[in-house]
Amino acid sequence: MFKIFSFDSNRIHNLINKANDIAEPSKTFNVHGRTVKWVDGRHYEKQELENYRLVGDVELDNILDLIAKSSKEDDVTFTNLIQQCANVYQRVESSLKEGKIRIQDMKLSEAESAMYDFYHHYHDNLPEIDFDQIQRGIDVFIQYSFVAGLALYYLALVPGFGIPKIAKVLEYTRYLAPPSTSEQVKTRLLDTGGFISTVMLPEEGSQLSASSLRPGSKGWTMALQVRTLHAKVRRKILKKMKSSWDIQEYGIPINQEDMAATLLAFSVNVIAGIEYITAKPMDKQEQLDYLALWRYIGWLLGVETVESKNCDPNYQNASRSKLAPIDPCGTRPDGQRSDSPIIHSRSTLESIIIHLMEPNDSSKKIVKHLLSVGQPATETSPSNLSSTRSKTSNSSVMYLYRCYMCRLHVGDNLADALDIPQINYFSWKSLMAVTLSRTILSIFRILFLVMMVSSSIKKKMFQYQFNMMGKFSKFWTSSHGKRMDKAAKKAMKSKQSMCPFSVAWTDESATHSKLD
Repeated sequence: MFKIFSFDSNRIHNLINKANDIAEPSKTFNVHGRTVKWVDGRHYEKQELENYRLVGDVELDNILDLIAKSSKEDDVTFTNLIQQCANVYQRVESSLKEGKIRIQDMKLSEAESAMYDFYHHYHDNLPEIDFDQIQRGIDVFIQYSFVAGLALYYLALVPGFGIPKIAKVLEYTRYLAPPSTSEQVKTRLLDTGGFISTVMLPEEGSQLSASSLRPGSKGWTMALQVRTLHAKVRRKILKKMKSSWDIQEYGIPINQEDMAATLLAFSVNVIAGIEYITAKPMDKQEQLDYLALWRYIGWLLGVETVESKNCDPNYQNASRSKLAPIDPCGTRPDGQRSDSPIIHSRSTLESIIIHLMEPNDSSKKIVKHLLSVGQPATETSPSNLSSTRSKTSNSSVMYLYRCYMCRLHVGDNLADALDIPQINYFSWKSLMAVTLSRTILSIFRILFLVMMVSSSIKKKMFQYQFNMMGKFSKFWTSSHGKRMDKAAKKAMKSKQSMCPFSVAWTDESATHSKLD
């Protein structure tokens, strides 16, 4: 009777393994208390993944190099690159349509030629995209957005940013890591929500499927702007920190493995989190639709897929990497196996976790920083809140709630490795945190289980969550616009060489942070 209120983190692991049961495992791994059944040719070996750490975003990295080469100052921080690419594209296309001149005779600079090729490639030469399926994937996210939000934060964001090789970039950019303030962390988490709402919600007045993700639309443009920010951060770190950034140890900043891990956090990890909270597997077609959505978004963000290389043979600025793409939400493209995207994505996630999940002191600091968002610094000052009864009791209920919620999602072994406090059952605050977390999870479980068997409730839930996302989008757009205007004026006035670290959706150069 009480099984419906049981929340065991091993359920997430079991769901992933269930997808792999169709093949005989060649070996097993124990990763922070969980057993991974390894299948040769399906999972990625560590050395395979190390190769992907040496590949960034060849397309945009090349464009930024060309712009810097042709300018007087080797600093592209303040360049609104996507708008520049759009301007070059529109100028060339206008001339071509009028028949005044051939593209070969337009005397474009090397940088302008690369910018035109880039924009033309992503605007006019998309791979075979089923936008109806993309819309179905969007509908899946909106339908489960409440529980998807919990999965994103506790199962993906907190433990994911605790991975040392990913955390290294966060340390350099001060993004979601000390010494950024709690308010700054909150703002950047809201910006992530702003990105998601922008790509998910339809363009105003449009009846097209996935209208915001169609070429030239706001979600499509925003994805390319985020990609540009990543390229600028990568370039800035390699330029300013070349004496201290160890490429052999950490790889290229924001490399293909890092980007694949992030994409899987938003895709298959959310699916696993939804299944954990609802205690019922999602429909297979829903999973495929949701993975297709994030595969397309990942392609826009620079995560290489088979289509990255094959959809436009005339594209001169295409990736020069000789590696077969990881294609995390697709299928393994090297021909070793032809698994479904569901199996491939889950196996790839397991491979990356085995490769990267080795928490260190930096990981623990970032995880603690994320769980402390909105809390006064004095409430979470002890380095290990689980060590004594007094330290735990001095923490706020909300902080302990987040710690326990995260512990429920990732399991005790990984939580201990990340120094997430254990629950002290002699503390009334801890007991309140336990009660609050289990009550919220139980309410969501009952609500979504009812929704799965009632079409009328499902429609009402979808509409309610759609409306809530719309309200959040309006709030975020207004507040973000004001912040970006203020940040852009301050940055341009100072004229200092600064590094973008927070996603500026409307102008990718608007938000910056000094790198010491």
